[in-house]
Amino acid sequence: MNQLDRYRQERAFLLYLAKTAPARKPKNQLLPVHHSNYAAVYTSPTNNGAPIYGPCLIWRHGLNQGGYGVTSQDGRQVLAHRAAYEISRGSMPPNTRILHMCNRRSCIQPSHLYAGTQQENNDDRKAKTEGFYSFLSMFEKHNRLVKECVPHIWPEPPQTQLSNAPEPEHKCNFVVSAGITELCEVCYQPMQGTSLWRFLREMDDGIDHQQREQENRQRYLELNRNYSLRHKEN
Repeated sequence: MNQLDRYRQERAFLLYLAKTAPARKPKNQLLPVHHSNYAAVYTSPTNNGAPIYGPCLIWRHGLNQGGYGVTSQDGRQVLAHRAAYEISRGSMPPNTRILHMCNRRSCIQPSHLYAGTQQENNDDRKAKTEGFYSFLSMFEKHNRLVKECVPHIWPEPPQTQLSNAPEPEHKCNFVVSAGITELCEVCYQPMQGTSLWRFLREMDDGIDHQQREQENRQRYLELNRNYSLRHKEN
C-alpha cells in the first residue's frame, strides 16, 4: 500500500465514524471550504496527548500525495486546511507552515491549526511519535495554543450525505508509537499481544466504533453546554 492509499484509508475510517460518505464530484473539480464539504469527528486521535478543542472537521474531497485536502481559492489550487486557517484568521503569517494539533492531515478545523516553522513541525512529529514531550514544554505550548486557537472553533456542520456503509476493511499498520506499544494509525488499536494493552484489547473486542463516536459527541456537547452556562453566569 502506498502512502496516499494509507491516507485515503484513514480518511475513509474517519468518515465512517461520522456516518458521512465521501462526496461525489466531477473529475478534477475543486470545491470550496463549505460545511457540505467536511464532516465532524469527535473521536480523539490516540497519538496526541494534548487536549483538542472542538471536533475534527474531515475534508470529504480530494487529497494530495501528502494526505492533505485540496480546494480552490481565487482560481488556484490550495491546501484546504490553509484556506480554513485564512478564513478564520484573515491571513497567514509569512514564512510559516500551518500545523495540526490533532495530527490528522485531512482535518480543516481552525481550532486545531496553528502557524509554525518547518522545525516546529519536525519537533512536533518527533514528540508525538517518539514520546519526547516534556510535561513543562507541553503545558506551556498547550496554554499558548488554547488562547490562540480555541476562539476559532467551527461547530459541526449540518447533516450532509449520511452513509450506512460497513466499516472499511484494512490491514493494521502499527506505525504510531505510544509508550511501550504501537498503535494502528487508522483504527488506533494496540498491537495484539502487548501485555499492557491486552486487557483493554479484550474489552474492546467487538466494539461498535460508531456508537463510541456518538458517545464522544454527546460528552463533548454536554461539556460545551456546561461551559457556556458557567460563562454566561460569570
